[in-house]
Amino acid sequence: MRRRLQGLWIVTTVTYAFVRIFLASKFLAKYGLRTRWFAAIELPSALLFGFASGRLVGALLDWHAHGRRGWLRGRIVWGTLTAVGFIAPDVYVFASTRHLPRPLFVVLVVFVVASLVLSAVSFWRRVSKESHEPGHSA
Repeated sequence: MRRRLQGLWIVTTVTYAFVRIFLASKFLAKYGLRTRWFAAIELPSALLFGFASGRLVGALLDWHAHGRRGWLRGRIVWGTLTAVGFIAPDVYVFASTRHLPRPLFVVLVVFVVASLVLSAVSFWRRVSKESHEPGHSA
């Protein structure tokens, strides 16, 4: 069951990446964003984020179910990879665009923060839901 959910999560993150690429090409290309470079960063980052965040949920569930054995290494590795997958495309956007109008800059910051909050809420719901189900296993 865990693998199926992780696969669905990866598909969701990649689909969301395509939406972000479309929006970036439509609204940010005129400010210096190179859509092909953005796509080259966004798609692997989405795969990394989807895979690593799924494994992070698994590491947290395993820690919850089986005690502290190996808990730190898994959480650090998967947590770091999750963060890199999440932030890399946004770093490229802010580094490559120039002279963004203030309203567009504010929209981008709100979008990034909202994405972070939604990802965190989704993540904690997944961990909470699975940790309370009987028989959750790797």
